[in-house]
Amino acid sequence: MKTFFLTLSLLSAFSYNTVIAQTLQAHAGASRHVCPNSVNLPYPIALGGTPTATGGTPPYQYKWSFFNPPYGTYNPDRASRIMNDSNLANPSIVYFPFNKLNIPYIKLKITDAAGATAVDSLLITSSAYSIHMGPCSYNFSVNQGDDVFIKMPISVGPCVFGGIQPSTYTLTPTAYLTTPNQIESWCKPLSSISYSCMLFDAKGCTATMNNFFNVTVKPKGTGFDELNNSKHLTISPNPFTHQLFISNMQEVKTLQLFDVLGKQIKIEVQGNAILTEPNLPSGMCFLKAQFKNGATLTQKVLRE
Repeated sequence: MKTFFLTLSLLSAFSYNTVIAQTLQAHAGASRHVCPNSVNLPYPIALGGTPTATGGTPPYQYKWSFFNPPYGTYNPDRASRIMNDSNLANPSIVYFPFNKLNIPYIKLKITDAAGATAVDSLLITSSAYSIHMGPCSYNFSVNQGDDVFIKMPISVGPCVFGGIQPSTYTLTPTAYLTTPNQIESWCKPLSSISYSCMLFDAKGCTATMNNFFNVTVKPKGTGFDELNNSKHLTISPNPFTHQLFISNMQEVKTLQLFDVLGKQIKIEVQGNAILTEPNLPSGMCFLKAQFKNGATLTQKVLRE
């Protein structure tokens, strides 16, 4: 009697484990967000698991489909148009219209030799960027040793846009820039240089517009630059609070004061004194002078 009970228990356990082991399972792969290479998606995009099917009775049949929002159904036919083969265990997405995975729910159905089925799905999203096809390269010139504020026309925009919001812009390389993490900045280059505009979206994906700003530095000792290089401003105090003094004011025709974002600051000139508003925020400013002989000069001053 004890022997019979033990044998029956072992047979029951073996049968139970066999059923569990034979359960068919599908593994579509991990959901993910895909970053484009510049503006193009990095095809091919691999799908499936390692392995894609477990359990059940081999061989397996695979059928991939993706969700079609207009009809609210999973469509195997459209999956075959974007995959190298929608009947493989590990197919790849090789094409997608409009270069954006905006129909991201992908489903896998597996059928084994015994007719059992298993289903799994994954979500693939992507950043999508657009690059303005019009003029997107802006040229500036500056006398050697001087500063120039580089910015784009307001009507044009940054020329590269899109991605998952919020997004930010920066200029690269960062050499000679006062605010490189913004799309506009004061620049004092030692030699001619080009800057690219880079967009970073909320998923860490990037897109780049090359040669966005091109700054040409005019060397000393040639033509009009001799006028500029013969002039200088003697400014005190620096740093200042709300008042500056210029010793050679008799040579100056006009004066302008700008903040680091290129915004002009209201000033009042009284003799050789420059007065600013008392509540002016602290930080770096740029004093631009035009001399009576036509030369111009920009110097940095610090507001305390």
